[in-house]
Amino acid sequence: MFCFFEGKRVSECRNAYAYFVSNTGYRFITKKKTCYAVSVPKPEGGYIRRSVGFVRIGEKKGLRKATKIRNQIGKELWGRCWDRVRKQFNLLARLPKSLDPRLTTIDGKQYYVARYTKYDENDQKREHYIKVSVNAYGKLAAWTIAKRKLLNAHSDVMDVLLHIEKVSSVQLK
Repeated sequence: MFCFFEGKRVSECRNAYAYFVSNTGYRFITKKKTCYAVSVPKPEGGYIRRSVGFVRIGEKKGLRKATKIRNQIGKELWGRCWDRVRKQFNLLARLPKSLDPRLTTIDGKQYYVARYTKYDENDQKREHYIKVSVNAYGKLAAWTIAKRKLLNAHSDVMDVLLHIEKVSSVQLK
């Protein structure tokens, strides 16, 4: 799937799936009747929205101004992670909701369960989980083993998780 805008290939959308492509060819910018709407996702959730009218200044200048506003807001919010957020289409969807293992009881035995999802090079989703026995290792050791497995599984997005403060910078040794 290629994204074309005014006959030119736009680099931001060249590998995007159809549901990620906007009508302008740029991420987080859509064209309305009289303006370009810019909606940049915030790290804590939600969006920051701005609009740039193009009736008086023209569509090309309006799109350039909208792109500049989008990049300025994105760099303020995301810092050095902004390029990854902008270029990797499914990055925000792949982020884990929690990095803590869950304590469960199965047949009277306690386990720490760590569930995580891995994506291969074709963006195929595979569910994984590890179950660590509290009876065999003790509560702290079982939690540490499961937590270490979760941190290793999400090591590719750790800088984004540190930026949005879903995980502390303290690493397990």
